[in-house]
Amino acid sequence: MHGYTEITSQQEADRLFEQVHHFHDALTKEMRIVSDGWVSEDLSMMPPERFQAQLLIQSQFQPVAVELFFHGVASLQVIAASYCFEGSIEYSGGAQRRGQAEGDVVLRLDDLEITATRAFYRLRPTWHGRALRLRGDLPCIDAVPATRLKGEWRQCPECCEAWEEAQEVQFSRCPGCGRVTELVVDLAG
Repeated sequence: MHGYTEITSQQEADRLFEQVHHFHDALTKEMRIVSDGWVSEDLSMMPPERFQAQLLIQSQFQPVAVELFFHGVASLQVIAASYCFEGSIEYSGGAQRRGQAEGDVVLRLDDLEITATRAFYRLRPTWHGRALRLRGDLPCIDAVPATRLKGEWRQCPECCEAWEEAQEVQFSRCPGCGRVTELVVDLAG
């Protein structure tokens, strides 16, 4: 996932925690939760194996916002819509602790708690204000890179289907084969 940093150790979790000022004076602006299950047109069911969650947390301190993506959500608890005085991030490397769902990464804020097998983040220093920012499909750890074509067209490398999608949408599902594609954008330029 281009542009995201994966939390793979407590040291990495602590580094993010310091960068976002311990989530002090922060709030959960947006949250999206999606399962990988579905009911098809013939009403047969593909039961979900896992949930994914994407969050945008805004703060009164720079970098103003952080986008978080959780893969394999084991538990999620939303307590209330409020601001956060201080939060925490724990990386356990898959260890189970008494009274806690199995997972590698735990995010705790005053208003929510998420436990997941993997977590990724991306600092979003300009994502302040009322506008909704989370668009397109959720980030996907096994997305295939889409080819950028002319204008807002992109092409799937799996089936060669092409479709229009706004350039600011990084992850988009191919209408031909259903794979999630990632439009890799040079974030430095």
